[in-house]
Amino acid sequence: MDESKLMDLDTIKYLRATLEDDINALFNTFITETPSSIENLARAINQQNILNTYNTAHLLKGSGGNIGASAFANACNILEQQSENNALIQPEIQVANIRQLFKETVTYMNNNMS
Repeated sequence: MDESKLMDLDTIKYLRATLEDDINALFNTFITETPSSIENLARAINQQNILNTYNTAHLLKGSGGNIGASAFANACNILEQQSENNALIQPEIQVANIRQLFKETVTYMNNNMS
């Protein structure tokens, strides 16, 4: 995916200016904590628990948005909105997309954020 669609470079620039070296800790937190949240999202969908689906999608959207992972945050937002309206459309495919965007985001971060 094109880096400008994957990441919000203005957010990253702002975080670098504000956090300086602490930006790496923020990125590491995203990298280490997000996989379990994605699994919680998949579990909520499998259990047809719309409230947990909404809450977890909301959490993931915020986490991604906070670090500039715009494509990831947007994918989570779609699932959040659908769960808020109790109208999930192919949620398993959406979770697979969120997983893939997470992998692409981590690859970008590892290649460009050190």
